[in-house]
Amino acid sequence: MHASGREKFKFRVAALWPVRRLICVTLAFHSPKKHNFLPFKDKLELIRKCEAGIVHSVVALQMGVPRSTVSIIWKNRDKYCETAASCKCFY
Repeated sequence: MHASGREKFKFRVAALWPVRRLICVTLAFHSPKKHNFLPFKDKLELIRKCEAGIVHSVVALQMGVPRSTVSIIWKNRDKYCETAASCKCFY
């Protein structure tokens, strides 16, 4: 049985997929990423917004940070609140 042109094309694309992925991953590691620093006061503001019931994705848009950053700060909120309580200057 002889494979049609379309089946040959599917095989070629499937065979190239690991190579394309390797190239994309390799290029991603060499590209420099901009590291954004979020000040402590902004982190406290972010925690207050989440405590008020605003969804993490909305808070991320408002603060201009990725949603994963909001989730990480929310996960570590006890540490940030303890630091703020020990330093009265953040109130």
